[in-house]
Amino acid sequence: MNITVDPSVLGRTAQDTAYRPTILTNKGLIPPTSNPTPFTKGFTLRVADRKRVMITGGAGFLGSHLCERLLKEGCDVLCIDNFYSGTKDNVAHLLTNPLFELMRHDVTFPLYVEVDEIYNL
Repeated sequence: MNITVDPSVLGRTAQDTAYRPTILTNKGLIPPTSNPTPFTKGFTLRVADRKRVMITGGAGFLGSHLCERLLKEGCDVLCIDNFYSGTKDNVAHLLTNPLFELMRHDVTFPLYVEVDEIYNL
């Protein structure tokens, strides 16, 4: 694997106000002057900065809306549901999002995952 480093950024620090990194997205480069936010089109977080969130009961009414909100904020969402009262139809439109993962599991049994936040609905 070859890694190319732009020589113009060598030696610069985070305190250097002249240095502003350009964000690379699937739509192309966002210029540093545009200051994208999680609610602007084309915004993506680096994998290291992205929160991994688990939502139990995520296929229910409230859980599906919480999944949508967290995905808009740029979180990596793990939706856990046993589909006892929730339905897959509530989250079917989210399945194409690469940051969304749906798992059929009953939380009365152990589940070992690494996440930053847990919403137990």
